Amino acid sequence: MGNATTLHIFRQPNTDTCSANSAKSIPDFKTVWIVGTSIPYWAGEEAVKRPGGKNLNLGVDITWKGIRGLYWKDLGKLISDEIKNQPHPDVLVIQAGSNDLTEACNTALRFSHEIQCSLYRYNVMLPKTSLIWSTLLPHLYWHGAPLGKGGAKIDLKRRKVNKAIRKFITSEVNGACIVHDKNINVHQTGLFRYDGTHLSERGNKAYLNNIQGGLEFILRGKGKIFG
Repeated sequence: MGNATTLHIFRQPNTDTCSANSAKSIPDFKTVWIVGTSIPYWAGEEAVKRPGGKNLNLGVDITWKGIRGLYWKDLGKLISDEIKNQPHPDVLVIQAGSNDLTEACNTALRFSHEIQCSLYRYNVMLPKTSLIWSTLLPHLYWHGAPLGKGGAKIDLKRRKVNKAIRKFITSEVNGACIVHDKNINVHQTGLFRYDGTHLSERGNKAYLNNIQGGLEFILRGKGKIFG
């Protein structure tokens, strides 16, 4: 790849190699990394309790790498450290950015641009890796948000960023997107812990359902946007 505008294409699996009785194996895709904030961390803990374990019964090797309190600027180092001593993944799912939303200087436009620049960079760093954006989740309570209507303003920013990055990743770096808002939203308070920020056990199960369904949908070539 010569520059940051060079694109790579999602490799289409050869579905002819799958029998009707096989597990949910996805040919051509062997390794998936799901990286970001505490969301992948806790989801990975919950995943081992499910049928199929941490690999979600998809026939691929999934690595869950979440760092609690991670900010977007720290994601690049996390990815760089991971690729130093091991082969690059076939798929990189990114779940990060929610901790940055309450920073006053981070307007939706500015933060979207920062994420876009990073995605271009990861596209160059990992030329054979397919990128998937896992959308920023809603919160019942945003730590650091101004009092009053601050939480509503942060959620509006979240939705604007999600919309911008969903469009960008599917068009500019030919990646894909897993959207969570249909079944993870503030109207379902039981999906969140007492702090109003982190997902409860039930919330983690809903999140894992989205990730499992999204990966199968995207990696089988059914589309670029799931949810």
